[in-house]
Amino acid sequence: ADRPPLNLGYLTRPLTLRSIKHTPPRGFVHDESFLAIAASCASTPISPADIMGKHNFDGFTTLGANLLSEKRTLAWKIGNFANLPQKRGEKVTGSSSLSCHGHSWTLLVFPQGDHRSSVEYVPIYLENTSEDVKLNYTIRVGQWKETAKDRVLSKKGTGRGWRHVCERDTLLAQLQNGDLLVEVDVQVHIPETQPLLPRGTLSVNMLQMLQSGKGSDVSFLVGGERFHAHSIILAVRAPALAELAENGAPGTDIPLDNVDEVIFNALLRNVYAEEYPAAELMEENTRDLLDAADRFGCEHLKLLAESKLVESGITTETAAELMLLADSKCCALLKEASLVYFKDNAAGVMQSRGWEKVKQSAALLSELLETAFADEHVGAGNGDDYECMNVGALRQKL
Repeated sequence: ADRPPLNLGYLTRPLTLRSIKHTPPRGFVHDESFLAIAASCASTPISPADIMGKHNFDGFTTLGANLLSEKRTLAWKIGNFANLPQKRGEKVTGSSSLSCHGHSWTLLVFPQGDHRSSVEYVPIYLENTSEDVKLNYTIRVGQWKETAKDRVLSKKGTGRGWRHVCERDTLLAQLQNGDLLVEVDVQVHIPETQPLLPRGTLSVNMLQMLQSGKGSDVSFLVGGERFHAHSIILAVRAPALAELAENGAPGTDIPLDNVDEVIFNALLRNVYAEEYPAAELMEENTRDLLDAADRFGCEHLKLLAESKLVESGITTETAAELMLLADSKCCALLKEASLVYFKDNAAGVMQSRGWEKVKQSAALLSELLETAFADEHVGAGNGDDYECMNVGALRQKL
């Protein structure tokens, strides 16, 4: 039977936005209060109605990820402008700071030019004296105007502004009864409110699961203390320990020798939540933590312990021992640090107790010779020149 044609009309009907409402933030109410402030700063009164008659006030508009506030106009009047006594480099300030969009604004004018202009030009600065703000604005003097978009005015000390230069003759032609009227239309960028993201609880939940033993399918006996764990987590985070669990009899404790229960507990907490061991434990038992991490395949804890050994410093007494330890545990960072230390302190290291064991390793002696005669080009490296990077720099690239 023929199938009825599909009704695809809904795909061509215009979409209607319903109940969408932008609520302006507090302080952006469409009123005339700022106009009264602007009017009060002038020696000759300017009525709010006059400004309202000249300029339109826009509502909120979307601009990328930001909102633009409504446009508001600030007005400053500088009386008897043509005869002001200021010399080049001397400024005159608008009669007062004006508040708009939650910020304080000041107008600076150099009637005879500043240090970057000649007397034929008049620099005009809009200055922000409150917190940093990004804005669009237009400075107008009669028929002359200049617009700036996406400018950031930062508060540093007494504030900073953007410099706009107009020919002095142009300004003089725009005077009203000898007074200079400067108007500035201002729209500020309002960052879109970001949703409050909850703090992650994964590590907390994982530790709770470890401590409760809920759902565990394997248990270890360490120093008389029983530790419950989950084989699926061990398989990912400590594969060598997981392999021991697989080889154990189901439902029985797996005994672990030559490891302290405090060290093993710290290892499990790192396996489950990447928890950094307690400072005192890490300080006093760094090598024990490194041994356990290497033995059970906990790579993250191993890197932490290795970094701690390097951070704690290498001496002539410990360099040979650390070199041997790093070689046996495949600790590249510690080994590199020990080899470099030997290069600069060979005589002292060769007098240490551990040196006799180093001499028994042909491979280590070969690396020591290579390090001693290597070019001084290995370091942090730049860009992707991996051959010239030390181990620390390479790990930061991972």
